[in-house]
Amino acid sequence: MSTKIKDISISLSDFLMKVSGCWLATTDREQKRRMIARNYTFIVLLFGLYVDVTDIYHSLDDISNLLYMAANLFLTSIALLKTTLLHLNKKRFLNLVLYTRRNFWHSNYDDNEKVFVNEARRYFTFIITVTYCVMVYVPCNYVIIPMFENSGRNHSERALPFRMWSDLPLYETPYFEICFVLQALCVFHIGICYVCLDNYLVLINTHTACQFRMLQDKLLNLLDPNSKMIDSPDYADQCYQNLRRYIRKHQALINFCNRLENIFSFNIFCYVLVFSVLTCLSMYQALLGEISTIRRVSFVVYIGGSVFQLMMLTSSCGSLITESMNVGAVAYAISWAALSMNKSGRTVRRDVQMIITRSQKPCQLTAGGFFPVSLQTSTKLISSAVSYFTLLRESSSNVHDT
Repeated sequence: MSTKIKDISISLSDFLMKVSGCWLATTDREQKRRMIARNYTFIVLLFGLYVDVTDIYHSLDDISNLLYMAANLFLTSIALLKTTLLHLNKKRFLNLVLYTRRNFWHSNYDDNEKVFVNEARRYFTFIITVTYCVMVYVPCNYVIIPMFENSGRNHSERALPFRMWSDLPLYETPYFEICFVLQALCVFHIGICYVCLDNYLVLINTHTACQFRMLQDKLLNLLDPNSKMIDSPDYADQCYQNLRRYIRKHQALINFCNRLENIFSFNIFCYVLVFSVLTCLSMYQALLGEISTIRRVSFVVYIGGSVFQLMMLTSSCGSLITESMNVGAVAYAISWAALSMNKSGRTVRRDVQMIITRSQKPCQLTAGGFFPVSLQTSTKLISSAVSYFTLLRESSSNVHDT
């Protein structure tokens, strides 16, 4: 029977996914809560999209506010797209979560395996800590800054986090307070939906790469080259039985990576497609935007958090490629040639060759099937974002000159 997860990083990731409305529900009460969270998520995201679009429509003659709202629109749109794709693949995603619970997080590890697992947990705890800090800081700035700006102002001068256009007297009590609370809830929920899925993918990738490292360690200890029994038939039979278990684990990891690819491939594609443009708009606001210093700092923190999230995501995908290919190198390094030439010994030699051959094709996640994602992808996207920013800065300066 599985034990309860005690790792804080996994618990925090679970919490973010529960808030977005896509998580395992074992009872009717939990299913109702999940349905409420799902409906609330889509209502909030659609409301945020409506606020951004209407403000952009009324800001076509104001290039500064247009670019400011365009950055918010891209952020809301990608959060809505990620959430929609997640719920469209809900069944496969929940089966994947159930598999990771049973085989990755609740498995009974020996002392050597616990070293790898604890290392992966410490690594992801650092990632989730930074993610949470940025996710809380940026929405808080959107909410707290208008509160300070509104102090001492009369009703006609009060400001919402985002402008709203309506025939109702939105800047009078109680409409102003209602709209302020709704926008505050919307901002925090958009931040959660923006990071939760990518954050969970990093978690899964980290622990999957950890499983590959544990497999490599088992292959290294498959046989002892200094053993006096290494050329005996019984020793070859024992190695053959152990190797069968390792091959089954290798096949299970390969199938698991294929499931990851089927679920997250298009999400990754949408993310890398929008990242450069969104970062470009955020850089413009941070460096050239006509906004207050506090809002400028908020955009700087957001850019740093986005780059950090991108590097962690691409690095975790790259670790799958590296560790899956290392399995073949480790299999080649063991002293399998010293085994007896009985039936088990010949089978071990053949199976090791198959492991080496299969490992030459790495397990990888792609962006919509177009290209594999690795750490090099982050450098290309950041370079593209800087190029877009340079082009946008020149275009905006030409507009101001004319």
